[in-house]
Amino acid sequence: MLEYFTLIAQLGLSASLPSQIQTSLDDSGLPDAVIEQRLRFLENRLQESKTQGQIWSYSWLAINGVSMVGLGAAAALADNDDDRVKDAAYAANAGIGLAYMLVTPLEARLGASLIVTLPERTREQKLAKLRAAEDQLRRNAERAETRWGLWEHVGNIALNVAAGAATGLAAGPKHGVDVALTGFIGGLAFLLTQPSKPAKDWEAYQNLTGEKTSNVEVFVNSRPDGATLNMRFQW
Repeated sequence: MLEYFTLIAQLGLSASLPSQIQTSLDDSGLPDAVIEQRLRFLENRLQESKTQGQIWSYSWLAINGVSMVGLGAAAALADNDDDRVKDAAYAANAGIGLAYMLVTPLEARLGASLIVTLPERTREQKLAKLRAAEDQLRRNAERAETRWGLWEHVGNIALNVAAGAATGLAAGPKHGVDVALTGFIGGLAFLLTQPSKPAKDWEAYQNLTGEKTSNVEVFVNSRPDGATLNMRFQW
């Protein structure tokens, strides 16, 4: 007869495998043909993102740059203080967007230009080139994922709430709401229109290399008459 028992504490075990390949694969033992295949794959995928990356980068540089200058001039020429404050707030928001792009430029706009110039005459050079290409595609993918990044969207909300509040105090609630809402919509469009292709390309590369792994969770639940072992898989 099974004795009833109660676990003093719930036992939890978890084993998590990485969901992304490392910055550089352990590729020292790869055949030359495989190295060549991966290099060409990476170069092609990097190059395919170039046009979209350039369109996004130069479009937003123009939008932010023109807005900053134009609205700054409008603020200087405004007939009343309220409009001056409102236009200055708009110009400041555009300036922040421009500064962000200059400090963290979209690397996808470069395509494969940083990679194709690297030598590959020897095996060591090919491996170094492969690692550099992997790193660039990974960085591009990470940037693409910021479209839905928590902190990016929290930052967008916080920045525009602060700008709206400051404008509201100086120029009235209506102008404050206008600045906050317009800035939020602009920031949201800025984030969501970033090129998404690099993230898909990185996933395709993981599939190609066989390095895409699953997450496995193992846990034990206590019950009045024993315990149950549960496993959950994610891939």
